[in-house]
Amino acid sequence: MQPAEFAAAVAESFREAEPVPEAVVEQRFRAGRGYRDLRGMLRKAGLAPQARVLAIGCGKGLAGRSAMYAAAVTREVYPSAAVDEINYGLSLERAPGAPYDAVVTHSLLHFVWDTEPLCRLICGAMAGAGSYVMANEPNARFWSNPECTAELERVSAAEDRRRRLLKYAEPSRYLSRLLRAVRPHETRDVAAGVNRLLRGRLGMRGELTAREIVRIADPHVHDAAPGARRLGSDGLDWDCLEAGPLRGLEIESVRTSGYVMRNNPARVPERWRELDRELARRFPLDGCFFTALWRRR
Repeated sequence: MQPAEFAAAVAESFREAEPVPEAVVEQRFRAGRGYRDLRGMLRKAGLAPQARVLAIGCGKGLAGRSAMYAAAVTREVYPSAAVDEINYGLSLERAPGAPYDAVVTHSLLHFVWDTEPLCRLICGAMAGAGSYVMANEPNARFWSNPECTAELERVSAAEDRRRRLLKYAEPSRYLSRLLRAVRPHETRDVAAGVNRLLRGRLGMRGELTAREIVRIADPHVHDAAPGARRLGSDGLDWDCLEAGPLRGLEIESVRTSGYVMRNNPARVPERWRELDRELARRFPLDGCFFTALWRRR
Protein backbone atom coordinates (compact mmCIF):
# COMPACT_ATOMS: atom_id res chain seq x y z
CA MET A 1 0.00 0.00 0.00
CA GLN A 2 1.25 3.49 -0.86
CA PRO A 3 1.76 5.94 2.05
CA ALA A 4 -0.96 8.25 0.74
CA GLU A 5 -3.46 5.37 0.65
CA PHE A 6 -2.55 4.34 4.19
CA ALA A 7 -2.92 7.94 5.41
CA ALA A 8 -6.33 8.15 3.73
CA ALA A 9 -7.41 4.89 5.40
CA VAL A 10 -6.30 6.16 8.82
CA ALA A 11 -8.09 9.48 8.31
CA GLU A 12 -11.30 7.77 7.22
CA SER A 13 -11.15 5.40 10.19
CA PHE A 14 -10.50 8.31 12.55
CA ARG A 15 -13.55 10.21 11.30
CA GLU A 16 -15.68 7.07 11.55
CA ALA A 17 -14.49 6.22 15.07
CA GLU A 18 -15.13 9.72 16.40
CA PRO A 19 -18.90 10.14 16.01
CA VAL A 20 -20.15 13.50 17.27
CA PRO A 21 -23.87 14.40 17.35
CA GLU A 22 -24.94 16.63 14.49
CA ALA A 23 -26.31 19.29 16.85
CA VAL A 24 -22.96 19.54 18.65
CA VAL A 25 -21.03 19.95 15.40
CA GLU A 26 -23.52 22.54 14.18
CA GLN A 27 -23.18 24.52 17.40
CA ARG A 28 -19.36 24.44 17.29
CA PHE A 29 -19.30 25.45 13.66
CA ARG A 30 -21.65 28.43 13.98
CA ALA A 31 -20.11 29.67 17.25
CA GLY A 32 -16.66 29.98 15.69
CA ARG A 33 -15.16 33.03 14.05
CA GLY A 34 -14.42 30.85 11.02
CA TYR A 35 -18.14 30.69 10.22
CA ARG A 36 -18.41 34.48 10.08
CA ASP A 37 -15.18 34.73 8.09
CA LEU A 38 -16.54 32.27 5.51
CA ARG A 39 -19.77 34.26 5.14
CA GLY A 40 -17.81 37.48 4.72
CA MET A 41 -15.44 36.02 2.15
CA LEU A 42 -18.29 34.56 0.12
CA ARG A 43 -19.89 38.01 -0.04
CA LYS A 44 -16.55 39.48 -1.08
CA ALA A 45 -16.40 36.97 -3.95
CA GLY A 46 -19.39 38.81 -5.47
CA LEU A 47 -20.98 35.80 -7.17
CA ALA A 48 -23.94 36.21 -9.49
CA PRO A 49 -27.31 35.16 -8.00
CA GLN A 50 -27.51 32.12 -10.31
CA ALA A 51 -23.87 31.10 -9.90
CA ARG A 52 -22.79 27.46 -10.06
CA VAL A 53 -20.70 26.54 -7.01
CA LEU A 54 -18.81 23.38 -6.08
CA ALA A 55 -18.31 22.56 -2.37
CA ILE A 56 -15.56 19.99 -1.75
CA GLY A 57 -15.21 18.13 1.56
CA CYS A 58 -13.39 15.18 3.08
CA GLY A 59 -15.93 12.52 4.04
CA LYS A 60 -17.53 11.49 7.34
CA GLY A 61 -17.03 12.56 10.92
CA LEU A 62 -16.50 15.77 12.85
CA ALA A 63 -14.18 17.54 10.40
CA GLY A 64 -15.47 15.46 7.50
CA ARG A 65 -18.71 17.41 7.38
CA SER A 66 -16.73 20.17 5.68
CA ALA A 67 -18.47 19.88 2.28
CA MET A 68 -21.88 20.08 3.94
CA TYR A 69 -21.00 23.26 5.82
CA ALA A 70 -19.24 24.87 2.87
CA ALA A 71 -22.41 24.25 0.84
CA ALA A 72 -24.76 25.37 3.63
CA VAL A 73 -23.04 28.72 4.12
CA THR A 74 -22.86 29.31 0.36
CA ARG A 75 -26.62 28.77 0.16
CA GLU A 76 -27.16 31.19 3.06
CA VAL A 77 -25.23 33.94 1.25
CA TYR A 78 -26.50 33.07 -2.27
CA PRO A 79 -29.95 31.43 -1.87
CA SER A 80 -30.51 31.00 -5.61
CA ALA A 81 -27.06 29.57 -6.42
CA ALA A 82 -26.78 26.00 -7.71
CA VAL A 83 -24.44 24.26 -5.25
CA ASP A 84 -23.00 20.79 -5.85
CA GLU A 85 -21.26 18.81 -3.07
CA ILE A 86 -18.52 16.20 -3.46
CA ASN A 87 -16.03 14.56 -1.10
CA TYR A 88 -12.40 14.47 -2.13
CA GLY A 89 -10.71 11.11 -2.66
CA LEU A 90 -7.39 9.97 -4.10
CA SER A 91 -9.08 8.67 -7.25
CA LEU A 92 -11.03 11.89 -7.92
CA GLU A 93 -9.18 13.63 -10.74
CA ARG A 94 -11.91 15.78 -12.28
CA ALA A 95 -14.93 17.44 -10.73
CA PRO A 96 -18.21 16.30 -12.30
CA GLY A 97 -20.18 19.17 -13.78
CA ALA A 98 -17.19 21.51 -14.23
CA PRO A 99 -16.65 24.34 -14.91
CA TYR A 100 -18.04 26.18 -11.87
CA ASP A 101 -18.18 29.89 -11.13
CA ALA A 102 -16.70 29.24 -7.70
CA VAL A 103 -15.20 26.46 -5.61
CA VAL A 104 -15.59 26.51 -1.80
CA THR A 105 -13.73 24.37 0.73
CA HIS A 106 -13.99 24.48 4.51
CA SER A 107 -11.38 22.85 6.76
CA LEU A 108 -10.15 20.57 3.98
CA LEU A 109 -6.59 21.15 2.76
CA HIS A 110 -4.90 20.47 6.08
CA PHE A 111 -6.39 16.95 6.12
CA VAL A 112 -4.62 16.08 2.84
CA TRP A 113 -0.98 14.93 2.84
CA ASP A 114 -0.31 15.81 -0.78
CA THR A 115 -2.15 19.00 -1.68
CA GLU A 116 -1.02 19.01 -5.34
CA PRO A 117 -3.74 16.66 -6.75
CA LEU A 118 -6.46 18.40 -4.72
CA CYS A 119 -5.33 21.83 -5.91
CA ARG A 120 -5.30 20.60 -9.52
CA LEU A 121 -8.87 19.43 -9.02
CA ILE A 122 -9.88 22.82 -7.60
CA CYS A 123 -8.23 24.79 -10.41
CA GLY A 124 -9.68 22.46 -13.04
CA ALA A 125 -13.18 22.86 -11.63
CA MET A 126 -13.09 26.67 -11.88
CA ALA A 127 -14.39 28.56 -14.88
CA GLY A 128 -12.06 31.00 -16.63
CA ALA A 129 -12.93 33.94 -14.37
CA GLY A 130 -13.85 31.79 -11.40
CA SER A 131 -13.01 32.24 -7.75
CA TYR A 132 -11.98 29.95 -4.94
CA VAL A 133 -12.90 30.46 -1.28
CA MET A 134 -10.60 28.51 1.06
CA ALA A 135 -11.99 28.57 4.59
CA ASN A 136 -10.71 27.65 8.05
CA GLU A 137 -7.19 26.40 7.35
CA PRO A 138 -4.32 26.47 9.90
CA ASN A 139 -2.08 29.49 9.41
CA ALA A 140 1.70 29.04 9.16
CA ARG A 141 2.22 32.73 9.99
CA PHE A 142 0.90 32.16 13.50
CA TRP A 143 3.50 29.51 14.32
CA SER A 144 6.34 31.68 13.02
CA ASN A 145 5.24 34.61 15.23
CA PRO A 146 7.10 34.25 18.58
CA GLU A 147 4.83 36.69 20.42
CA CYS A 148 1.65 34.87 19.40
CA THR A 149 3.01 31.43 20.22
CA ALA A 150 4.38 32.59 23.59
CA GLU A 151 0.99 34.01 24.59
CA LEU A 152 -0.79 30.86 23.40
CA GLU A 153 1.52 28.69 25.51
CA ARG A 154 1.03 30.91 28.56
CA VAL A 155 -2.76 30.90 28.26
CA SER A 156 -2.91 27.18 27.46
CA ALA A 157 -0.88 26.37 30.60
CA ALA A 158 -3.15 28.55 32.75
CA GLU A 159 -6.29 26.98 31.30
CA ASP A 160 -4.90 23.47 31.82
CA ARG A 161 -4.31 24.26 35.49
CA ARG A 162 -7.82 25.66 35.85
CA ARG A 163 -9.40 22.62 34.17
CA ARG A 164 -7.46 20.22 36.40
CA LEU A 165 -8.65 22.00 39.54
CA LEU A 166 -12.25 21.99 38.31
CA LYS A 167 -12.02 18.33 37.36
CA TYR A 168 -10.83 17.28 40.81
CA ALA A 169 -13.70 19.21 42.39
CA GLU A 170 -16.34 17.74 40.06
CA PRO A 171 -18.27 14.78 41.57
CA SER A 172 -19.19 13.39 38.14
CA ARG A 173 -15.48 12.64 37.58
CA TYR A 174 -15.57 9.98 40.26
CA LEU A 175 -18.90 8.62 39.03
CA SER A 176 -17.51 8.21 35.50
CA ARG A 177 -14.50 6.32 36.91
CA LEU A 178 -16.85 3.97 38.74
CA LEU A 179 -18.92 3.40 35.58
CA ARG A 180 -15.76 2.62 33.58
CA ALA A 181 -14.77 0.05 36.18
CA VAL A 182 -18.22 -1.57 36.14
CA ARG A 183 -18.81 -1.37 32.37
CA PRO A 184 -15.36 -1.22 30.71
CA HIS A 185 -16.73 -2.33 27.34
CA GLU A 186 -18.73 0.90 27.11
CA THR A 187 -15.75 3.25 27.44
CA ARG A 188 -15.08 5.45 24.41
CA ASP A 189 -11.54 5.03 23.10
CA VAL A 190 -11.12 6.57 19.67
CA ALA A 191 -7.60 5.17 19.19
CA ALA A 192 -8.82 1.64 19.96
CA GLY A 193 -11.68 2.12 17.51
CA VAL A 194 -9.33 3.29 14.76
CA ASN A 195 -6.97 0.36 15.30
CA ARG A 196 -9.90 -2.07 15.24
CA LEU A 197 -11.11 -0.65 11.92
CA LEU A 198 -7.61 -0.77 10.43
CA ARG A 199 -7.15 -4.39 11.47
CA GLY A 200 -10.40 -5.31 9.74
CA ARG A 201 -9.79 -3.26 6.59
CA LEU A 202 -6.04 -3.53 6.09
CA GLY A 203 -5.09 -6.54 8.16
CA MET A 204 -2.80 -4.30 10.19
CA ARG A 205 -1.16 -6.17 13.07
CA GLY A 206 0.47 -3.29 14.96
CA GLU A 207 -1.11 -0.50 17.00
CA LEU A 208 -1.06 3.21 16.31
CA THR A 209 -0.95 5.57 19.29
CA ALA A 210 -3.52 8.37 19.63
CA ARG A 211 -0.87 10.97 18.74
CA GLU A 212 0.21 9.02 15.65
CA ILE A 213 -3.40 8.76 14.50
CA VAL A 214 -4.03 12.49 14.88
CA ARG A 215 -0.73 13.33 13.17
CA ILE A 216 -1.59 11.11 10.18
CA ALA A 217 -5.22 12.24 9.97
CA ASP A 218 -4.39 15.95 10.33
CA PRO A 219 -0.84 16.35 8.97
CA HIS A 220 -0.71 20.14 8.67
CA VAL A 221 -1.41 21.07 12.28
CA HIS A 222 1.36 22.27 14.55
CA ASP A 223 3.56 19.58 16.05
CA ALA A 224 6.77 19.94 18.05
CA ALA A 225 8.35 16.95 16.30
CA PRO A 226 11.14 18.03 13.91
CA GLY A 227 10.82 17.59 10.17
CA ALA A 228 11.78 19.04 6.81
CA ARG A 229 8.25 19.63 5.45
CA ARG A 230 8.01 23.36 4.70
CA LEU A 231 4.51 23.37 3.25
CA GLY A 232 2.12 22.45 6.00
CA SER A 233 4.50 21.35 8.74
CA ASP A 234 3.11 24.09 10.99
CA GLY A 235 0.02 25.19 9.15
CA LEU A 236 -0.44 26.25 5.54
CA ASP A 237 1.47 29.12 3.96
CA TRP A 238 -0.63 30.92 1.35
CA ASP A 239 2.48 32.34 -0.36
CA CYS A 240 3.80 28.77 -0.80
CA LEU A 241 0.41 27.63 -2.07
CA GLU A 242 0.32 30.50 -4.59
CA ALA A 243 3.81 29.66 -5.85
CA GLY A 244 3.19 25.90 -5.84
CA PRO A 245 -0.02 23.84 -5.87
CA LEU A 246 -2.28 26.84 -6.59
CA ARG A 247 -0.06 28.44 -9.23
CA GLY A 248 -2.31 30.20 -11.71
CA LEU A 249 -4.43 31.62 -8.88
CA GLU A 250 -3.77 34.84 -7.01
CA ILE A 251 -4.81 35.56 -3.44
CA GLU A 252 -7.08 38.60 -3.24
CA SER A 253 -8.14 38.75 0.40
CA VAL A 254 -7.29 37.02 3.69
CA ARG A 255 -8.95 36.99 7.10
CA THR A 256 -7.44 35.28 10.13
CA SER A 257 -8.85 34.39 13.54
CA GLY A 258 -8.00 32.71 16.84
CA TYR A 259 -4.97 33.69 18.91
CA VAL A 260 -4.83 32.61 22.56
CA MET A 261 -7.78 30.19 22.39
CA ARG A 262 -7.54 29.11 18.78
CA ASN A 263 -10.59 29.44 16.55
CA ASN A 264 -13.72 29.55 18.71
CA PRO A 265 -14.44 32.89 20.43
CA ALA A 266 -17.32 31.30 22.33
CA ARG A 267 -14.76 29.25 24.28
CA VAL A 268 -12.51 32.20 25.20
CA PRO A 269 -12.91 33.03 28.93
CA GLU A 270 -13.47 36.71 29.57
CA ARG A 271 -10.06 37.06 31.22
CA TRP A 272 -8.36 36.28 27.89
CA ARG A 273 -10.68 38.09 25.48
CA GLU A 274 -8.83 41.42 25.69
CA LEU A 275 -5.51 39.67 25.01
CA ASP A 276 -7.03 37.92 21.99
CA ARG A 277 -8.31 41.25 20.65
CA GLU A 278 -4.94 42.95 21.26
CA LEU A 279 -3.05 40.27 19.33
CA ALA A 280 -5.59 40.51 16.49
CA ARG A 281 -5.06 44.29 16.36
CA ARG A 282 -1.28 43.98 16.28
CA PHE A 283 -1.05 40.95 13.99
CA PRO A 284 -4.19 40.93 11.81
CA LEU A 285 -2.81 38.27 9.42
CA ASP A 286 -1.30 36.01 12.07
CA GLY A 287 -4.30 34.27 13.64
CA CYS A 288 -4.27 30.49 14.08
CA PHE A 289 -6.69 29.96 11.16
CA PHE A 290 -7.26 31.78 7.91
CA THR A 291 -9.93 32.15 5.25
CA ALA A 292 -8.89 33.38 1.80
CA LEU A 293 -10.33 34.44 -1.54
CA TRP A 294 -8.42 33.42 -4.68
CA ARG A 295 -8.93 34.55 -8.31
CA ARG A 296 -7.43 33.57 -11.64
CA ARG A 297 -4.32 35.60 -12.45
